[in-house]
Amino acid sequence: MDKFKTFITQNKKLVYGVIAIIIIAAGAKIGYDYHSNNIISRIEVKFYGYNGHGDAAISNAESVDKYMTRRVLQKDHIKKDVINKIVSHPDAFDYSMLSSEDQYKIQSSIEDLSSKHIIVKN
Repeated sequence: MDKFKTFITQNKKLVYGVIAIIIIAAGAKIGYDYHSNNIISRIEVKFYGYNGHGDAAISNAESVDKYMTRRVLQKDHIKKDVINKIVSHPDAFDYSMLSSEDQYKIQSSIEDLSSKHIIVKN
């Protein structure tokens, strides 16, 4: 313990530098996770019409649906290979090969997804 204390006192600049790097890296990771998980930033809305009349549509709806499906399944701790198979071929996936616990988790995830709606208002 004495060796550790003497090392710290002799190398204060190094210790402070390492602490600063750790804090900066943690802040960058938190910021990256926040922005990469933000569904609103992933939505591209196209407006059609003129003179105050028209419609709005999500131009990348399929991509957003796949992203939301992936995030909800990850939240429910479904394995990555199962998530990839479900996202790539949801109708062709054989759910019977999974355990009853995983089937329940996936069913719960699908119910969560079906209750989510994105509404574009002008």
